[in-house]
Amino acid sequence: MQAVKKFFTLFTMFSMLLTIGLAPAWAQNIVSGEIDGLVSDPSGAVLPNATVTLKSVASGETQTTTTGPSGTYRFPLLRPGDYQFRWRPAALIPRHAP
Repeated sequence: MQAVKKFFTLFTMFSMLLTIGLAPAWAQNIVSGEIDGLVSDPSGAVLPNATVTLKSVASGETQTTTTGPSGTYRFPLLRPGDYQFRWRPAALIPRHAP
């Protein structure tokens, strides 16, 4: 009985140490970034309600958002990589950025 109790005590301690030791390694596996910005015309006036599209070069996946009243946009939780950016305000020709 004493041996079983000692085994479970050691097993529990080992499990706790292993869990605590590996926690930082698990946390490092989650990698993301974000892109945010402002859409404005050549005179500097902001463009609210512009459609902004972001396309991953690697996967081809696209995300679309609309600028807010102050012309700002945000794409959160992006995987690291290269992206193509495109915006389209109402009644204007689309603009591209590599």
